[in-house]
Amino acid sequence: MDKRWPRTIAYSILADKYEENLWELVSATSKFTPQFIVETNLRSQEGTVIDRPLGSPKKFPSLDQVMFNIGQLHVMPTPLTQYVDTKVVIGRACQRPLAIDLPIKYLILQYNRGNWSKSKEILRQADAVEIQFGQGAYGGTGHKVQANEIDNNLRKHFGLLPGQDIVI
Repeated sequence: MDKRWPRTIAYSILADKYEENLWELVSATSKFTPQFIVETNLRSQEGTVIDRPLGSPKKFPSLDQVMFNIGQLHVMPTPLTQYVDTKVVIGRACQRPLAIDLPIKYLILQYNRGNWSKSKEILRQADAVEIQFGQGAYGGTGHKVQANEIDNNLRKHFGLLPGQDIVI
């Protein structure tokens, strides 16, 4: 066996132009898989689509990991013919709890993180005030809307100055 070939390969890697260098393969496989590189070259050599008898190598999202709690499916929805009491009492322990027969007939204002709808005039129009502490999984955080994305109508409604961003 010829003992010069490791030296020849090392010299080739260190001396050949990059586009002709074997090390280009190492660099390419750090960005793309060897399968991608080989199949791209096959397509370019043959000029046709690769016929894959076992299907695409891509992994697509599936619902295999989704599980249902059967307990949630055990109780059936209330039949349409059954009466449903929609009475709600907000602030039972308060001096003046708010009892609502049909909640949709009342104005419940959300006191939110933004700087709108907080004037005394607006707050006095509400039948109740809900204080927002968070938004779903993002408790205490807001979404910033850049000033250039806010039109004049919204700027006026939110009481913003020209060029002022808003946190919703």
